[in-house]
Order: sequence, then structure tokens, then C-alpha cells
Amino acid sequence: MSKRNYAVGRGKPPVHTRFKKGQSGNPKGRRKGKVTVADVDAVLDQVLNSLIDVNENGRPRKMSKLSALLTQTVNKGLKGHHASTSLIMSQLARRMAQAGPDASAAGKTNEEAKSALLAYFKEMRANLPTNKNTLSTSNRDTSDGSPNPKNEGDESE
Repeated sequence: MSKRNYAVGRGKPPVHTRFKKGQSGNPKGRRKGKVTVADVDAVLDQVLNSLIDVNENGRPRKMSKLSALLTQTVNKGLKGHHASTSLIMSQLARRMAQAGPDASAAGKTNEEAKSALLAYFKEMRANLPTNKNTLSTSNRDTSDGSPNPKNEGDESE
């Protein structure tokens, strides 16, 4: 079949528009897909392990994002942020439960560690600020020892 006798039509494209031998029909390739649910763990690990610049005690330092996040969480917990403290303590409790009874770092038994944690929680509870608005008026005492009834003209509450 020569080029002159070739019939162009359905299923028979012109010769000059056909793919060249050894050349793909899609030279740019397939588009990169979006992150799927299965890839979330890998992407999260990649993001948390990437390094960032941090000023620590006035000096620049590189640290992973995960380390920076944990450092900030611990520091906020030390300043009294309840959610951060709760997160840290639950993580410590989970680690203690996974470690088992024979893997106590300081040589303490489970009962000693439990009593130390309970003492720490009691100390935290004692240092919590009290809110005056949470007390009901029936619990407030006057100087003479009798309960202070709510006055109709008192709008301070």
C-alpha cells in the first residue's frame, strides 16, 4: 500500500499524524495523584521529620518538627495549660502501661509510681486558681457565720 492509495477515514489516521516508532503517545506521563488515606501515614512521617530553624535560649538550632511540637506542648503544660498537661500525662501513662512491671526506669514499683502520680495530681489541683463566679451564693458565709442570702439589688454576680 503506497501513500497515494491509503484511504484516510475511521480507524485510519493520516500517516503524518501517527505516533513515531519508539515514541509514547503520552510523553509527559500520567498526572501525579492526590494523597490518599493510605498515604497519610507516610506523608505525616515525612512532614514531622523535616527540619526547621528554632531559636532556643537565643541561639539558632535545627530540629525536627515533631521535636519542636513536643517541646512546645511540654512547655505549655508547665505553664498551666490543662489540655497540654493532660496530653502529656496520658502519653506517659500509656508508655508506663506498655513498658510492663519490670521496666521501671527509676527502680520504682507500680504502686510507688502510682502514688507519686497521685501526689503530683493533688499538688496540681491545690494550685489551680479558683473562680469566684463558680461558687453559689448559699455556700458563701458572712463574717457572723450565717449564710449570705442573695440581695435583689445586688447585680455584681
